[in-house]
Amino acid sequence: TKTRIILTKTKEGETKIYSSAVECCKAMNVTPTCLSYRLKSKGKTLFSDGFYYMYREDADGPVSQ
Repeated sequence: TKTRIILTKTKEGETKIYSSAVECCKAMNVTPTCLSYRLKSKGKTLFSDGFYYMYREDADGPVSQ
């Protein structure tokens, strides 16, 4: 299966790119269930840790790290 790229973004626009859900969970200190919930927001919700979560295909415009 194809791995979906995961992004986190701060309200200031700083983007972090993760190549797997496991990598993102470890870096952001969240459970897989929590990450799944946050990804469903498609980057429209600012969560309590100060980040938006989305898959790369849900991001607006080009993404750079």
